[in-house]
Amino acid sequence: MLSKLKMMELLDIKEGKNQLEVLSIIAEDQIDVEKEAPRQKYITKRSVLSKGAVSNNCKKLVDEGVLREEDSKYYIDQKILDLYKEFVEAYFVREVPEGEFKEEIENVNEIKTESSENVDEIFEWFDAELFDLILFVLSESRTKKVKIKNLREVFLNVNQVLISTGYKLLTDCGDDAFDDSSVKDAEKRQKLIKFCLSLDVERRYVERFLNTIPYDIDMSRLIEDFSSIFE
Repeated sequence: MLSKLKMMELLDIKEGKNQLEVLSIIAEDQIDVEKEAPRQKYITKRSVLSKGAVSNNCKKLVDEGVLREEDSKYYIDQKILDLYKEFVEAYFVREVPEGEFKEEIENVNEIKTESSENVDEIFEWFDAELFDLILFVLSESRTKKVKIKNLREVFLNVNQVLISTGYKLLTDCGDDAFDDSSVKDAEKRQKLIKFCLSLDVERRYVERFLNTIPYDIDMSRLIEDFSSIFE
């Protein structure tokens, strides 16, 4: 797994926008099963980056383990889930309860603690679905209607899909959402709902101060696909 230091470097370095450009082009082809994985020449042709910049960023991303090169073709590696998992784990770190919102922070901390205990299971049970979510958001990041500029914002948008999925599952299931009866994958469904909604709990208190999360992507189909796991 990539270290937290490496994750933060990859999320924040100023070349992040160029790396996102490369990842987005590769993701577009990777989610289309009828397309071949792209070579550097093809990435350069579709990109605003120079040939040298594409080559440099592909090498960096391969070295980080985010990209995989096979026969001169590039694939986004499953290790990008390690980055997203560390991003989520960092989100669940407890805050010091002080100041005007001390009581709210204490409540959020309790939810964070409970949710963090299920992170490993969520990423084990839904690794394929989470990987597809990341590919989808990456592929959309180059469109004009989206304002995603780095990998951190990609992960924030993945969170938004999960939050919406949690609310949809909760609404669809009604009073049975946390029923312990022998319905299909009841335990997984319950833990997924709690996990998804916990990603939203802190945002209610901080969004008035920070307006940095781009929610411009139409993710309705993806939310339907993700929540259909339990149908």
